[in-house]
Amino acid sequence: MIKRIVFDFDGTLAFTVPLCMKCFHDAWEPHVGRKMTDEEIFATFGYPEEGMIQFLMPPPWDAAMADLYKMYEEFHPVLCPALFDGVKELLDELKVKLPLDLLT
Repeated sequence: MIKRIVFDFDGTLAFTVPLCMKCFHDAWEPHVGRKMTDEEIFATFGYPEEGMIQFLMPPPWDAAMADLYKMYEEFHPVLCPALFDGVKELLDELKVKLPLDLLT
């Protein structure tokens, strides 16, 4: 029996790759000291953001993470304004039957 459904956000409910890449490049470049390649960033996909930045630069990481989260919030409405087609309707239908969670 299904008791709840847990969704990931990035790439599952919405196409966020352009948003994420812009934020990773713009927020972390000043802290890393150079422009990172897309390949370097893609190589860290799968880790949480904290693990990504720890892989890419030495400590301290707090300022780089704060910049990332600030930019993600700022650019989200512009670079990822909507969910994938049909996702809102699916979530609306599911939430009347089961608890839904977001784990990202």
